[in-house]
Amino acid sequence: MSVDEMAMIARTQEVTAYNERTAYSLTEVANRWGMERMSVYRAIRRGDIPAFRLGKNGDYLILKRVVEEIERTGERAGS
Repeated sequence: MSVDEMAMIARTQEVTAYNERTAYSLTEVANRWGMERMSVYRAIRRGDIPAFRLGKNGDYLILKRVVEEIERTGERAGS
């Protein structure tokens, strides 16, 4: 394998890692689960869904692993 080929593979892996999602916005989770945005918001405020907020007026983010765990176990906010 040439140096150019190895460099191309390394660059492809970097871009793939960079593009992988680690969190979803509150709106994305609501859309993904077919729920109202306010229902997800209330579940976050109750502590049913762990999330963190970006800045004082920012949107909430829910980690990808949390979303996948809730989907795997079948638990849904407000259900």
